[in-house]
Amino acid sequence: MVFFFSYLPRTHQPVLNGAVGIALLAICLLIYFVFRFNIWYMCAFFFIGMLASAVEQLIFHDSGSLVVFDILQGFSYMGYIASYYLLGYALSRNVDYKRFRFIILIIFNASLLFHLLPGTLAHRVPESMLMIGTVLTLVLFVVFVLLAPVFSQMMFPGEPSKFEDASLRLMREKGFTAREQEITRLLLEGKLIKECAYALGVSEHTIKFHAKNIYRKLGIGGRSELLNVFMQLNQSSQ
Repeated sequence: MVFFFSYLPRTHQPVLNGAVGIALLAICLLIYFVFRFNIWYMCAFFFIGMLASAVEQLIFHDSGSLVVFDILQGFSYMGYIASYYLLGYALSRNVDYKRFRFIILIIFNASLLFHLLPGTLAHRVPESMLMIGTVLTLVLFVVFVLLAPVFSQMMFPGEPSKFEDASLRLMREKGFTAREQEITRLLLEGKLIKECAYALGVSEHTIKFHAKNIYRKLGIGGRSELLNVFMQLNQSSQ
């Protein structure tokens, strides 16, 4: 979507673009602190902003509409943030570090090829670029709305129990990644490093690496202290 809109005329006003960037940063911080970084809100802001910019440009064709178009196009940055977050979240839960790096390398380089399609269309049918971008945005927005509940159920945990809620809150406060949270739960279930590696489909070295980070973030020296920390948390939550 962003690649398609990048081929449309812009006003290129540095001061205005900077002000829009600051405003979007404020919105991102609001989403982060007030809504606990609800990724679906960020995705919705992205789609609505891009769709509004396209519709506005279709209806109005004066210089003022280009300014509004530039302002609303700032929401494209939210799309980058959301897509990188979702990509990193999914990969961190399903692949080890070596595969993570390889997939990221492939995706980032392959994404440059997406410029070929809008670039070709901009050369051959420049007058249709806005309409094509609008239809593409609308279709992808509908797909996102329809699939959002499925994504949410698959990627994010459901309603936790009282102890699980306290455990999750502690891990978030300590800055645990999604992978570290999974490994912590497995360790608390009494699984060995080898069993954790098998359950998550990663190497034992990867599990040991994350376990060291878990211990460091909790300020403890090993697994026995990890069990003690969460036992005390369980008692305090009852």
